[in-house]
Formats: sequence, structure tokens, C-alpha cells
Amino acid sequence: MSTVTKIFVVLVCLFAFVFTPMTIQFVAQTHDWKRLAETYQEAAFTSQVHNRNLIAMSLAEKQALDDELQAMQAALREAQASHATTERKLAECAAQNARLETERLGLDARVAVLENTVKVLTDQNQVLTASNNKLTEDHNVLMTRNVDLNDRVRDLSAQLLVREQKLRMLEEENLAIRQENERLRQGAAALAVQPVGPVGPVPGVQPVTPAAMSPIRGQIMDVQGNTAQIDVGSSSGVQKGMIFVVMRDGKYLGDLRIEEMEPSSAVGKLELTGQGVIRKGDAVRDKASLEREGR
Repeated sequence: MSTVTKIFVVLVCLFAFVFTPMTIQFVAQTHDWKRLAETYQEAAFTSQVHNRNLIAMSLAEKQALDDELQAMQAALREAQASHATTERKLAECAAQNARLETERLGLDARVAVLENTVKVLTDQNQVLTASNNKLTEDHNVLMTRNVDLNDRVRDLSAQLLVREQKLRMLEEENLAIRQENERLRQGAAALAVQPVGPVGPVPGVQPVTPAAMSPIRGQIMDVQGNTAQIDVGSSSGVQKGMIFVVMRDGKYLGDLRIEEMEPSSAVGKLELTGQGVIRKGDAVRDKASLEREGR
């Protein structure tokens, strides 16, 4: 046997000893690999199903996210439009605020002017108030004096009316005496030229008639309801039951029938009231004299 053969045999034996366990181990491992491959296949199938489910879920989530994204984009567009509107309104508000600020400044200036005007007017009002108070005091003093003077004037007017009436009565009595004296002189002259004869009426001599009474004029002194007092009385010829006509500025106001008298005043009841209210100071005149003048 040659050396090469021996070496070959030795190598074969060596390989046999070396590769036999390896072969056995390889065969054993090959059997395990098949079972492991089946396991891996099942795992791969399970993983594939899981991955498909994950892909389906991912697609659904993606669709949901796409829908949510579209909704968010629409909301974003609406927000952008609202933002633009808000900015426009903000700009308008800013312009309006500037205009209002300008108006406020103008109003402040006007308020300052008005405050100065009010201050000036207040000072003037204080001066005028003081002057008005002084004038009021002077007016009150003058009114008091005026009331006193009016009372004095009324008293003097009443006295003047009484004296005028007495003067008219005296003038009428004087005229009547003169007429009577003239009549007596004429009668005496006629008797002087006639012969003495039987006593009888003297021809041409008229019987003496009483002189006509002069008008009685006065004023209302006081009015209480339908009772009035006048400033003429029995000394002026006023008699109980006499009727006086009440007038103001030539306007008929009513009749006054005398019930009580005193020398310088009389009281009566108002009758046949005409237009207007009878008050103190209205003129009165006896109705008989008016009727005589009317004839």
C-alpha cells in the first residue's frame, strides 16, 4: 500500500471520525430545522395576518386622520376667514377709536370752555343774586310804602268824594235859594203894582217845588259774599231801600240795595249781578239820578 493510499485512508478515517458526528448532528439539526421552519411558517402566517390587520387598521386610522385633517383644514380656513374678519373689524374699531379719541379731545376742549363759561356765569349769577336780593328788599319796602300810600289815597279819595258831593249839594241848594229869591222878588214886584184886593193866588207866581236831588256817587269799600259796603252814607242823602248801580269803567256790574246806613257809609245786598265780579274800588251811583238823566 502506497503512502498516498495510506494518507488517503487515514484522511478518510479522519474524515469519518470527524464528519460522522457532524453528520449525525446535522441530521438531528435538520429535523429540528424543519419543525422550526414550520413554527416559523406559522409565526410568519400569524405575523402576516397581524400585519394585514395592522395595515387595515392603519388604513382606517389614516382615513380617519385624513378626515380629521380635512376637518381641521376646513376649521383652519374658517378660522383664517374669521381671523381676517376680526382683523378687519379690529382695524375698523381702531379707526373708530381714533375718531372717538379725536371727538373726545374736542369734547374735552368744549367742556373746558363750558366750565369757564359756567364759572363766569356763576360769578355773574352771584352778583345778580346779591343785586336781586337788594332789589327785593327795596321792592318790599316800596310795596309797603305803596300799600300805605294806596290806603292813604283811598282815604283821601273817599274824603274828596264826600266833599265833592257836599259841595254839589251846597251848590244846588245855593242855586235853589237864588231861584227862590228871584221868584220872591218877581212876586213882590207884581204885588207892588197890583191894587189890594181879596187874598188869593198871585197871578204869574208858580208854586215852589222841591229842588231836584243831585246824584249820589261813591265807591265799594268792601265785599263779603253778596253784601257790599260803600263809602257814602246818610250825610250824603243815602236812605234805606235806595238802589245804587255798581259800575267799572262805564260797564254795568249790578245793583246794590241799601239795608243799613251810617253818616259816612252804608251796607246793602247785591242784586241783579251783571257781567264781572264786583270788588273793592268799583264805582256806585244812585239809580234814581240815572233814571232822571235817561229821561
